[in-house]
Amino acid sequence: MAHHVDHVSVQPSTGGVTAIILGAGQGERLGQGPKAALELRGRPLLWWILRSVLTNVTVDEVVLVVPESVLATARAVVGAFPDRLVMKVVLGGATRQESAWLGIQAGRRHSPYVAIAEAARPLTPAGVIDELVGRLATEQGHLAGALPGIPMFDTMRRAETTGRSLGTVNRSELVACQTPQVVCRRCFADAYHLAREKGLQITDDAGLVELEGGDIQIVEGDPTNIKVTVERDLRMVEAFMAVMPSGSTPE
Repeated sequence: MAHHVDHVSVQPSTGGVTAIILGAGQGERLGQGPKAALELRGRPLLWWILRSVLTNVTVDEVVLVVPESVLATARAVVGAFPDRLVMKVVLGGATRQESAWLGIQAGRRHSPYVAIAEAARPLTPAGVIDELVGRLATEQGHLAGALPGIPMFDTMRRAETTGRSLGTVNRSELVACQTPQVVCRRCFADAYHLAREKGLQITDDAGLVELEGGDIQIVEGDPTNIKVTVERDLRMVEAFMAVMPSGSTPE
């Protein structure tokens, strides 16, 4: 099956990172249609994450991965940022893993790193991709990727689907992973093919790279970088937006 790709604007820098924005999910748990098109303060979630991604000087190309029903919205969002890098719109796949791969395939093959972000995180901090790329650069090739994460402060328990407790977990070893995640492009490609061979679906991009033996570094994340999954997440994002400094959100 041929996959649709829109080539939109041209004015590349020399950063070397292809940013993939995943927005192909249908938002079943939220129940308001595809999350990428969901509006906050009159802007779709795609607009908010794209604005954040474009604050990173290391990014020289952006690929938006969306379902067919969001193509028009994605084109309009890209049009709101004219003359900003190379931007493309791509149809997503049936799974997150497949959508990430389709986005990477649509990008330029020479990019050493890919940064995978999510439309469902509209409060992604400015410059976080630059921070992750900088951390990878300091390790001089010893790391396959880096991601932001936040420690778990609550007592954590394992439980059966029935709710029966299976005991506490050592929270000092637990981190809630966020996006964007920056990974070596070649490492991701090798791991993707390995996962397909084994019939595995990995929901975390860095986790996919670890499948191939790559080392991942976790850096301090931002608690406001909330992923919109259910209604309460949406309300939390709106609450944070309401108290953000003047100029950080549109009127």
